[in-house]
Amino acid sequence: MDVLVGIDVGTSSVKTVAVDLQGRVVAESQRGYTLKHPQPGWAELHPYEWWEQTVDAVREVVDSVLKKEARSKVLGLGLTGQMHSLVLLDANGEPVRPAITWLDSRARSVLSALTEKLSAAGFLDRIKNQPAPGLTISILAWLARYEPEVLERAQTLLLPKDYIRYRLTGELVSDFTDASSTLLFDTWSRTWFHEAAELLGIPTHLFPPLRDTYAPGTAVRPEMLGLPAAHPEIPVATGCSDQQAAALTTGVIEPGTVQLMLGTGAQVLAPVDTTDLDTIRTLNFFAHHHGWIVQGSVQNAGSALSWAMKALGADWDEVATVTRMPTAKDDPYFLPYLSGERTPIMDPDATGAWVRLRPDVERADLLRTCMEGVAFGIADAVEAVLEVMSVQDSLEIRVSGGGIRLQAYVQMICDGLGKPLSILSEANATGIGAAMLGGVAGKQFRNLEEGFASLGARVESCLIPDADRHQQLGERRAALRPIREAYLHACR
Repeated sequence: MDVLVGIDVGTSSVKTVAVDLQGRVVAESQRGYTLKHPQPGWAELHPYEWWEQTVDAVREVVDSVLKKEARSKVLGLGLTGQMHSLVLLDANGEPVRPAITWLDSRARSVLSALTEKLSAAGFLDRIKNQPAPGLTISILAWLARYEPEVLERAQTLLLPKDYIRYRLTGELVSDFTDASSTLLFDTWSRTWFHEAAELLGIPTHLFPPLRDTYAPGTAVRPEMLGLPAAHPEIPVATGCSDQQAAALTTGVIEPGTVQLMLGTGAQVLAPVDTTDLDTIRTLNFFAHHHGWIVQGSVQNAGSALSWAMKALGADWDEVATVTRMPTAKDDPYFLPYLSGERTPIMDPDATGAWVRLRPDVERADLLRTCMEGVAFGIADAVEAVLEVMSVQDSLEIRVSGGGIRLQAYVQMICDGLGKPLSILSEANATGIGAAMLGGVAGKQFRNLEEGFASLGARVESCLIPDADRHQQLGERRAALRPIREAYLHACR
């Protein structure tokens, strides 16, 4: 039972999966950690916690595999993880301070000056992204202003999955996908953007070498994973960002497909083969395994639904039932911006609300319109991504993530969009994508496409939009736009 292992260093937990070469999940493990909030809006974690929990999770998976078949071998290992979060190491390879994660909002205080500097220098067109709180470039700009001694001590910048690989192999490297997500990346040359860093007072010696996501590096000694010393050393892939890892499992590798991941948030991703695109304030433009991706990020998806269910004492069955009820033209609207929002409005200070409430509004109406408001936000993000694509009508939208368990939710998204959705088999998409990279690095697959053929998720069903419901929801979405603008303007 030879396997590939994938490690996903997430925001709240690390997940590890072992799959065989036919794509069957042999073992899985998850270990959690708790973010620290030393000041309001701050979100930190010491990298040691990532490492300790990763070691436990990997060894649990390996032990499970060996219990099933003692002669099993790990043929390759790949890594993925949260984007943007920042690890700084000193000359001895030790963290100089706790890692600052993408959920941290302290950089709001420097955002205006940062954006103005980049714009005045003409650099935004080369970065292809707008700075925002929680992105690596913004955090580094904050450190340059408020903790310059930290940057003076730091020798290397790593992202979370890079830190875990460093602890496994001793290598200080990163990949193109994570590098592009820092916004200190020059899309014209596909390398670190030294001029932008110098403009912002960020030392350029921090930038590690970059490799392809599937490139092999220093192998891991078997005892690091709890394997017998006689086991061969394990090839390790460079790894990639979490959404790009999921795209390997969903098969969204080349232009022609769109990935929609439904979870706490929602992520829309579509590969493109050109950098000749205008910067769009509400979307991101990042490196992919081959070429590039356009990405929309909805912060308030499953999290907003969970909040409403808790507040109203509802469960998923009730939500599914009320979602199927017809929507009245004068129903209230739910704005799901409980933690700010990126796509479609890019406003970190936005707050959520039900608007146009009346005395005859009932509990079921609140639940139904909450689902509707979240679905509208996701539909807006998908349409924003599709608008920059050149072949909209023939694009297949592949949907995965924990949100697919609630069919009424996905059907509302489908009806709101008015486009078919291909529903994939539920899987640990990011972890399996990381394992796929390990398979290429370990020469079990010749390329990523061959890896997908063996390990990729399969389409289990196809949802078709209901024409009448699409028209009804379309009218509601159109009426919502001026209401949303007026509300957000009043909140500023």
